[in-house]
This record gives sequence, C-alpha cells and structure tokens, in this order.
Amino acid sequence: APVVLPVMPAAALAGLQEDETVVRRFGEVEAGRLQTLARRAAMNGDWRAVKQLLEQVRAVAGDNPWVAAQLAEFEELVRQGDSVRVQKELHFSSDAMLRRISSVRERADMSADGAGESFNLRKTRHGKARQPD
Repeated sequence: APVVLPVMPAAALAGLQEDETVVRRFGEVEAGRLQTLARRAAMNGDWRAVKQLLEQVRAVAGDNPWVAAQLAEFEELVRQGDSVRVQKELHFSSDAMLRRISSVRERADMSADGAGESFNLRKTRHGKARQPD
C-alpha cells in the first residue's frame, strides 16, 4: 500500500521525534548504496576508491553494530587484497542492506534477530551461518 504522509509546516516537523528503527534502516540503505559503488570500484581495480567508499560507509554507519561488523569484514578482505571475495561480499551485503525487511521487533543490538524470520537476519559475513548469540 502506498504511504501517504501529511503536509505540515517546518516548525511542526521539527517538533516530531525521530523513530530509531527508521533512522537506523535509512543508514543501512545508504550503506548498501555505497557498498554497491565500492563493488563497482573493486571490479575496476580502483582500490583507492574502494577504501574511500568504505570510509563513507563508516560515516553513515554511526552506532549501527550490523554495518560496523560488516565494515570490519570488508576492511580485512581489502587488506588481504582478495578482489574476488571483496566483490562477492560487497554484492551480497549491499543487496541485503538495500532489500531487507525490518522486523518491528528487531533491536539495534541485533539480539532479537534469532527470534524472527531467517530472511530478516543481519549477517556480518555472507555465505556463512551466523553464530548464535
């Protein structure tokens, strides 16, 4: 169903509280977009651009533990110079961040992920089972 939001004056909008889940999810989508760009740069062998884009991911990650954990994985793969794995991980990670459906029960610290549906899990490394908390 389409979302219809009311038009309101800027002063009224400024008084609204931010929804933590929405803000966190927005950061994940932006991180996914940047990861897509980093994958393209890795495919072209432009490691300088990959590193710059991962720094931008760090900036939008804020205190999101899922994005931060994935970033640590990417940085390790870049350090190792494993082009194929970098591209693969960036592909699956960006897809997960861009397309994942958030559960209304999920928490920022990822502790409630195990209770939900498997397609909502936030993995830090794709192709590997996530270890239980």
